[in-house]
Amino acid sequence: MKSSWSPCIISRSPLYAHFTETIGGLVVIRGLHKQEYFRKIVCSKLNDRTRCELAGLAIAGWLNLRLQLIALLVVTGVFFTGVIGRALNIIDVNLVGLALIYALMLSSLMTSLVSVVSSTEVDFIAVERCRELTEETPFEADVVACSVVVS
Repeated sequence: MKSSWSPCIISRSPLYAHFTETIGGLVVIRGLHKQEYFRKIVCSKLNDRTRCELAGLAIAGWLNLRLQLIALLVVTGVFFTGVIGRALNIIDVNLVGLALIYALMLSSLMTSLVSVVSSTEVDFIAVERCRELTEETPFEADVVACSVVVS
């Protein structure tokens, strides 16, 4: 299963490659007066990258909201269980307080767990991309020296 961050990671590659190639050929670009053409290309690649990054941030925000709602439901359930248990003299007040503290810690623990799992998945994708680039990308053809005869 591909990660939701996979398109964001993959979208960096063309942008970095374009920057590297542009800086390497800056003299030629200026000499041919193609600055505007390359500016449009970099804007297009940057828009793709930004669109992907914003989608990832929206996904992360939605996940955080859902985790907070789950934690809220757990805390509410513990609270009402404690109130009902205390009203019936079944549960001690100290145990209700302890249960509420643990329920409140649940929110940060769930967020941390999801963060660790997703960062591990991103690291796996980075390793997969490195393997793909080193093993599956074809090599460039050997450079053949040619000579020009001027008559």
